[in-house]
Amino acid sequence: MQSTVQPAQYFSILSQILFDQAQRSVKQQLHNFVKEDVRRFKETKKQFDKVREDMEIAQVKNAQAPRNKPHEVEEATSTLVTTRKCFRHLALDYVLQINVLQAKKKFEILDSMLSFMQAQYSLFQQGFNLLDEIDPYMKKLAAELDQLVIDSAVEKREMEHKHATIQQRVRTSAFSPVSFLILHIFPYLTLSFNSSLCLFLLF
Repeated sequence: MQSTVQPAQYFSILSQILFDQAQRSVKQQLHNFVKEDVRRFKETKKQFDKVREDMEIAQVKNAQAPRNKPHEVEEATSTLVTTRKCFRHLALDYVLQINVLQAKKKFEILDSMLSFMQAQYSLFQQGFNLLDEIDPYMKKLAAELDQLVIDSAVEKREMEHKHATIQQRVRTSAFSPVSFLILHIFPYLTLSFNSSLCLFLLF
């Protein structure tokens, strides 16, 4: 029994260790992805939204600039050109961050799942090796169990036969019931009385 319990306990501990390691690995990878890449994407988006608002304001000012005041028109146009360049630059960065995030998202998730699957594979492989080691013992135990069932059935038949024989003798015997019980039942019981005391009771 000890040969079976120890591998089972070891496999249970190993399973918990590998599961914890895989869980920490997956959580750490996803945490880094959210903390670094997603945060960078959000910062780029915030800058993009701000420059877009600045460009919209510059467009409105440029459209509303009085044409009879060349200085204000020139200033509004210059602001619009500068803001538009900045917007285009950040728009390219924003699109790049979106593409990188989408591509890395697939990679990070797939890599995390692969790490988890590798941990599971290692667990099942070691579990198979453990079971393979105790396979001879399990077969031996199964054979002993089969023999125990056979022996128990034989013993049961013998006891039933003895019981039937005793019942037959009780019906045909001249002994008193108490004397007969002492002769035929007491030898099968584990009592502290010795044989001399039993014989004394007969008489």
